[in-house]
Amino acid sequence: MIMRKILAILLVFSVAAANFGCGKNNTASKPNSFITINGEEVSTPIFVHYMQSVKQSIEEQYGSIAKDAEAAEYIKEQALNKIINLYLAKQSLGRELTDDEIKKIRDEETIYRDMYGKDYDKALREVGLNAEIYFDLLTLTQFETIAYNEMKGDTSEAELRKFYENSMMRIKEIFVYDDGEENPLVDRIMAKGLIEIVYEKAKAGEDFDKLIEDFNMDSNMAQYEDGLLVGRNNPSYNPDWLEIAANLKANGISDIFEIDGGYSILKRLPVDKSKFEENLEISIMMEYWFDKMAKLKATAVVEKNDEIWSRIDLGKGLGKNFGIK
Repeated sequence: MIMRKILAILLVFSVAAANFGCGKNNTASKPNSFITINGEEVSTPIFVHYMQSVKQSIEEQYGSIAKDAEAAEYIKEQALNKIINLYLAKQSLGRELTDDEIKKIRDEETIYRDMYGKDYDKALREVGLNAEIYFDLLTLTQFETIAYNEMKGDTSEAELRKFYENSMMRIKEIFVYDDGEENPLVDRIMAKGLIEIVYEKAKAGEDFDKLIEDFNMDSNMAQYEDGLLVGRNNPSYNPDWLEIAANLKANGISDIFEIDGGYSILKRLPVDKSKFEENLEISIMMEYWFDKMAKLKATAVVEKNDEIWSRIDLGKGLGKNFGIK
């Protein structure tokens, strides 16, 4: 299973527990950590929580994946990536939280406690948390938010403009897929034949926007009239997709590539320098953060117990892998 865009649950600053909307793993204790990041032990219950979040999101789109080994590895890796980003953000701050910052966490916790009333503890249990571990999760995300805001304050407009013009990409895409309904083999052959026709038209110089209008099956592309504005380290995109995009020159068209049950063609356009201010808060600042985190990750020392990692079974309650009842 390969997804063009990694699930939104893994985007920076997302706290799945806040809405109490996924999974059932009653976390009653803190089992020993089996992952360390730069020597700091990772919270196993929070890792389990993110695994459950990713698993549910995938199953909502694709159905049960309990026996899909590739999907299982994907879920573990994406949960780990989120955990790594949280801990690296915390470590990059280089300090503990102040009393006022801790008070903000308590205030946020109180909001949800008041919202759920007597069902608060039950709601936490349904997403694999308890009050203590939920506070740990809120604390980690608070570190991340503070580190992000400090980066915003410390980064000059000139540096951000240079990043926008040299490191960000504006991408348009034509995606064709088979629905896998009546005869998957025939549908697959038809999808491949269609994308080959589209590719020849694109290479012959036909208007790419018109080809998108006529052939693209990804309805999301219609939202991006100017193309997707994305950096090279955005965690919400498949790394293979990003690499193909990054290897294109301005106005270049990619070869056909297979991904997410279909076939894609990308076209890379120059970024619009006149739209720097328009995109600054919406995407440039966030992409700059993703780039910073990728650089920290490249030098981070991440260690995990491979025996425990390999034994994680997505076919049962995820917490049971770690003795969480």
